[in-house]
Order: sequence, then structure tokens, then C-alpha cells
Amino acid sequence: MKLEKRKTSARKKAQQILQSLNPEKQKEASEKIVQNLFSYLKEISCQKIALFSALCDEPNLSPLIEKLPQKQWLYPLVHKEGNLSFHWVKKKETLKQGNFKIQEPDPETHPFTEIEEIEIFLVPGLAFTEKGNRLGRGKGFYDRALKKKNPQSLILGICFECQITKELPLESHDIAMKHIITEKRIIDTLSF
Repeated sequence: MKLEKRKTSARKKAQQILQSLNPEKQKEASEKIVQNLFSYLKEISCQKIALFSALCDEPNLSPLIEKLPQKQWLYPLVHKEGNLSFHWVKKKETLKQGNFKIQEPDPETHPFTEIEEIEIFLVPGLAFTEKGNRLGRGKGFYDRALKKKNPQSLILGICFECQITKELPLESHDIAMKHIITEKRIIDTLSF
């Protein structure tokens, strides 16, 4: 089977798994993921962290802004040409609905930050492997953005435990995660 067909098949399977999640359990799992991230991030001396506005089937990370107010939280803005820019957001309530019905920063009121300045990227996905491979939604936004990152930056995959799979079809441009954080564990991908 060709690679793109395998990716499409893997995406469908991952979406079916996510659709079967009970909303209450998803909320509880999101809270546990936030707690795991809080424990991880408070031990690291970093300032600029990129997170994301959750789609309905993604972990909600917005409580991190209040738990770690000393950090500079950066949200992605999706541009028409398919690129992401990152902007400093002090309160999630200041985001507005943008492309793909995602809550995004307003570039007029949220200061822009160069990708190279971001120390940690919290990255969503449809599926991940314990080795750090990620399957996105197929638009390539994060793959393009992360190619421009500082080589010292950490990339953390964020997902529910049910999104961890044994293997995923990969392409040369797919970016690997350093750690994957779920509601049950923090996976060091180098140990797999």
C-alpha cells in the first residue's frame, strides 16, 4: 500500500478511537495531562513555551497558563499559505476563533515571537508511537514550523494514552518528538 494511503488509513483509525472517547473521561484525562506537564515543566528552566488551542478531541492545556504564569505562553496562528506563527498570550480569554474553528491569537494584540526563540513546543497529533513518531491531521503545519526551530528546543507530543500505537507510516519530513506526555505517563522516546 502506498504511503499516503497508509497515512489516510492510520488517520481514520485514530479519529475513530478519539470519537469513541467519553467526554467526561476526556476531561479527566486532560486534567491529568496538565498535571503531568506541570510537573515536567516546573523542573525545567525555560521561558518560552508553545502550546495549542485544543480541538474537541484534543487535550485541553489552557490551565497551564494559570498554573505557570511566570512562563511566556505562545499560541500558533494559522496563515492562509499553510504556515504557523507564534504569539504571546497572557490570558486564553483573549483568543478569537480563526481558521479551522481554532481559538487563535490576534496578531494586532498578541506579540509575535520568532520560532527560533521558542524553547519547548507542545504538539498535538492524531497518533504517536513510543519512539516519538507523530501522525498529524495531514496539513503539515507543525512539520513545516518545527523545521525552523532552534536545534536545542524540545518537542513534546501531547495526547491521550489511547492515541499511542505501535507503528505509524513515516515520511522524511516528519518531525520526531523528544517526549510524549499522556494522562498516564511521560514517555522518553529515546528509551524505545
